[in-house]
Amino acid sequence: MHDSLSVDFNASNQSSFQQLKWTIEMHEGQFVLILARCNYLRLRSLLVKQLHDQSPVTIREIHLDRSVNTLYTTIVNTLTQEQPSAVMVLDLELVSNLEALLTSTNQVREEFRKNFAFPLVLWVNDQILQQLIRLVPDFKSWARTINFSLATEELINFLKQSVDTVFSQVLESGASKFLPNETILGSSNHLELDSTLKDLKVRNEQLALDLEAGVKLLLGRHAYTKGNIDQALVHYRASLEIFQLWGKTAGEQRKFLVGNKLAVVLFHLGLCYLHLADVQHLDQLLQTARDYFQQCLDIFEQLQRPDLVAKFINQLGEVLEQLSAWDDLQALAQKSLILHQTYGSKFSLAQDYGFLAAVALGQSHWKDANQAAQKALQILTEAPDTEIPQLNLYYLLLAQAQQQLNQLPSAIEYLEIAVNKGKPQYNPQLYIRILELLRSLYYQQGEYLKAFKVKQKQRSLEQQYGFLAFIGAGRLKPQQQLVGSKGALHFQASANNQEHIALEIEASGRQEDLKGLIERITRDDCKLTVIYGPSGVGKSSLLQAGLVPALKEQTIATRRVLPLLLRVYNNWVADLGQVFNTELADIRDVPAADLYNQDLLLSELDNNQHHHLLTVLIFDQFEE
Repeated sequence: MHDSLSVDFNASNQSSFQQLKWTIEMHEGQFVLILARCNYLRLRSLLVKQLHDQSPVTIREIHLDRSVNTLYTTIVNTLTQEQPSAVMVLDLELVSNLEALLTSTNQVREEFRKNFAFPLVLWVNDQILQQLIRLVPDFKSWARTINFSLATEELINFLKQSVDTVFSQVLESGASKFLPNETILGSSNHLELDSTLKDLKVRNEQLALDLEAGVKLLLGRHAYTKGNIDQALVHYRASLEIFQLWGKTAGEQRKFLVGNKLAVVLFHLGLCYLHLADVQHLDQLLQTARDYFQQCLDIFEQLQRPDLVAKFINQLGEVLEQLSAWDDLQALAQKSLILHQTYGSKFSLAQDYGFLAAVALGQSHWKDANQAAQKALQILTEAPDTEIPQLNLYYLLLAQAQQQLNQLPSAIEYLEIAVNKGKPQYNPQLYIRILELLRSLYYQQGEYLKAFKVKQKQRSLEQQYGFLAFIGAGRLKPQQQLVGSKGALHFQASANNQEHIALEIEASGRQEDLKGLIERITRDDCKLTVIYGPSGVGKSSLLQAGLVPALKEQTIATRRVLPLLLRVYNNWVADLGQVFNTELADIRDVPAADLYNQDLLLSELDNNQHHHLLTVLIFDQFEE
C-alpha cells in the first residue's frame, strides 16, 4: 500500500508538502502554528517520514496519550529543558476528552507565543478542525492550514482492503466472538472510512456493487458496536439486498464468493435480532434471529464448507436454548459435536456439552445433565486460555442438576466458585441467575444470613445494570456498562470500566443537588464541603452513584478530577491508599504505590498536581 501511496504523494500532495516544509524552515526560532489537515493515517505516516528525511530542520515528535487533557502543559512536560527547532503533535484524534483539551488550550493560548520559539505543527483531521473552529476560534485564527488528500484510486483501494479484511476476519473468528471494526482495522478506521466516502461523493465516484455492499456491512458493524441496532439493521439489509443483486449478475466462478458474503451478512442480521430479543424479551425476535442464523448455515452447507458450519453453528444453538426448543437443540448439539471433533476448539466442544446439559435439564434428565455439565467443565479446565466467564455457565448448569439430585453442598460449592471468580460486567444476566440460585440454596440449607447478603448483592447488580428500577432503602451504585462480548452478541466495550450517574439520581430530582456540589467543588474558595442530613435520606447514594461518576467526567481548570471515596475507617490510611491506587490506575498506567502511612499518602496526593490531577477526598459515613 505504501508503494502506491508514494505515487499519490508525488502527484497530488507535492505542493502542500513543499509548503509545509518551507514554512517550518522559514520560521525556525520563532513561533508559528501550522495545522496539517490529513484524514488518512497511512498518508500522514508517509508525510511525517518524508518530512524527517527531507527537511534540514530537526523536528521533535510528540504523540498524545488518550488521557491527556491539556496541550500546552503536555508539550512543556515532554520537552522539559529541551529547545527543539520544531515540534509536531500527533494523535489528537485519540484523546478521549478532546473538547476539554481544546478549551484549556484557548485559555492559555498566549503562553504558546511567549514560550514556544519554534514552529508547532498539529496534525488534524476534519472532525478536529471543525472542533477547533467551533471551540477555539481565537487559537485557530493564528494557524496556517495545509491540506493533504488521497487520490481516488487510493480511496477505493482503501475501501477494498478494509472490506476484504473484515470479511476474512469474520470467517476466521466465526461465532465465538464479535470483533469490532476498530479491533480488526485499527481505532482510526471509522473516521477514515467516513472521510473516504465523503471524498468519493464529492468526486461523484460510484462504487462497484460488491464494494458498496461490503461498505454497508462495515457501517452496520460500526453502528452495532455503538449500540445503534436500528441503524445497523438499515445498513445490513441494504448490504444483503445489494449482494443479492450482485449475485444475480455474477458468473458461476463467483458463486462461492457471493455465498460467503451473503452468509456473513445474514449472520450479522441474526446478531441484531438476538440483541433486540435480549433487551425486549420477545420470542418473536428470537425466532427471527433463529431464521437468519439458519439461512447463514444453509449457505455454508450448500457451499460444502463444513469448517464454516462448525464455526457458526453454536450461535444458532444459543438461540434454540433460549427458545427451549429442546428437540431441535439436541439434534444440533449432536451434529455440532461431530463437526467440532474435526474443526472445532475445546471451547466449541464444551459448548456442545453445555447444550446437551441444558437439553437434559429441560427434559428433567438430571443425571444426564450432571454428566454433560461436568464434561463441559472438564474440557474447559484443560484448555490453557479458558476465562472464568466461559466457565460460569457450566457451573450454573452443574449446580442446577445437582440441586435436583439433592446434592446441595456440592451445588453450593460450584456456585460460590462462580460468584467469587466471575466478573458480572461480562454477562450480568448469567451472574444474577447464579446469585439467585445460590440464595435459594442457602435458604434451603438454613443459611439465612448468607442468603440475605446474596440477595442484597443480586439487587445491587440488577440496579447497576438497569434490570431493576428501584432498590428500596439500599445504597445506590453507579450505572455500569457491559464489557466486551457475550459470545458473538457484542455489547459496547467500556473503556476503563467507565461508570455513569445512576438513573435513579436523575429521576429523583437530585440532579440539581449534584450540580450544586460540583459547582462548589470547582471553586477555589471552597476547600471543604459538609453534606448533612438524617440517616436514610440518600446521602451515600448521592455520593457513590451521583457525585463520583460525575466528577470522573469533569475537567476543572485544565485538571482531570480524581475522586477518592472512603466509608470504612478501621484502617483508613491503608484503605484510602488502596482506593488511590485503584482509581489512579484507571487514569494513568503506573505501578501501585505502597501507601501504608500518612506521610507516603500525602506525598502521593501532593504529586497529583504535577500530573494535572485534582484530588477530591470524599469521606462518607464520617460520623463513624
